[in-house]
Parts: sequence; C-alpha cells; structure tokens
Amino acid sequence: MKNSTFTHQVRAHLAVLFKSVMILMMLATVVPSMAAVGDTFTQGKIKYTVLSESGSTGTVSASKAVKFIYGELTIPKKVVNNNISYVVTTIPKSAFFCLA
Repeated sequence: MKNSTFTHQVRAHLAVLFKSVMILMMLATVVPSMAAVGDTFTQGKIKYTVLSESGSTGTVSASKAVKFIYGELTIPKKVVNNNISYVVTTIPKSAFFCLA
C-alpha cells in the first residue's frame, strides 16, 4: 500500500515538473532575447554595438565589421536584430579608419 502511494506521489511531482518545463520552453520562444549594453551584432559589413535597450527599442553605434570595405557603404538610420529595433546614434571617429 505504501509503495502505491509513493508511486502516485512521484508521478504527480513528475507531471508538475513536466508542465513547468513546457511553460518555460514556450516563454523562451515568445520573449525576445534582450541584449546587454556593450553586446555586438553584425549585419553585412557593419558591426553594431548596443548602447541602450528598453523593451523592443534601443540605440547602437556603428563601425566596420571587416578589415577592408571597397566602394560605397550606407549606414541605415535604424537596424533590427532579434525583433528589437535600434536607432543608430553614434559612429565613432575611428569606426571606418584606414578604408581602402
């Protein structure tokens, strides 16, 4: 009799654990991952550094992501990464130094 009660309790705890894990997995796919100030991401030949972030918006600085860039390069006013829209607010003086 005790063994049956123990088995029932274990199954109940496992069911709760399974449901909790499933809920966490669903939330992880819905909530956009937030970047920390200083994190970087690259799109094309431009590397962006996160300056600020609040909810689904933020600001970034732009610099070159490759050693050499030939021809024209357009830096957009806004860039989207991981469903977060960033405004490009800064281009450091040395960001594109030594371009060919």
